[in-house]
Amino acid sequence: MSFNLIQGIHYSEHNMEGEFDNDYIIKSVSETYQKPGVGLTEHRPKAAHPHHTFYEDVNIPDDIYAPFALKTVKLINEICDTDDFKIDDVWGHLVKPNEQTMVHSHRQVGGLVQGLAWVYYPHMEKDMGNLHFISDAGGNRVIMEVPVKPSHLYIFSREVLHFTPINATKTDRVSISGNFYTNWAFLDNVKPDNNFFKYIGRNDKYDTIYD
Repeated sequence: MSFNLIQGIHYSEHNMEGEFDNDYIIKSVSETYQKPGVGLTEHRPKAAHPHHTFYEDVNIPDDIYAPFALKTVKLINEICDTDDFKIDDVWGHLVKPNEQTMVHSHRQVGGLVQGLAWVYYPHMEKDMGNLHFISDAGGNRVIMEVPVKPSHLYIFSREVLHFTPINATKTDRVSISGNFYTNWAFLDNVKPDNNFFKYIGRNDKYDTIYD
């Protein structure tokens, strides 16, 4: 008798203490929350409709965008032993007390077929609401709660559904989110033991990463 892997996905957690100015991030995102036209990522304004998943999204200035773009790309390329990952977009996220983030994914529509997502928490008080991932196993929905830590970065598949529950504190919950994309050369030549597959899953009898 033998056991063989069908498919598996993971997230990775990284202690980034000292890498980013947490106080400035919180201050900047909080101040920009009411100014949706300000900042570098103008395609990520606060949405007009309160049920849209972008409702909590906040534009960020260059001096927040640049260090995240630089350091997160360096990190994921080291993890996946490549230099093919690039930053796609970076934006702030603010959830006020008694509000929450809807179930969503960072799935790409069109264009390149693979990428990864990440989120960074400059702070995390008790009851602010942890990160929750949703998956299916044996026909059952499985929700995995990740105990979020301040100054920590979490990387995961852009395909995986996730949410954060109600912020049950009196403090706005601030985070920074982003996406990576990679190119066809990496996708066509990536080895089956590459850490990339820990994020997106793969069949043990590796043939292709595409559906």
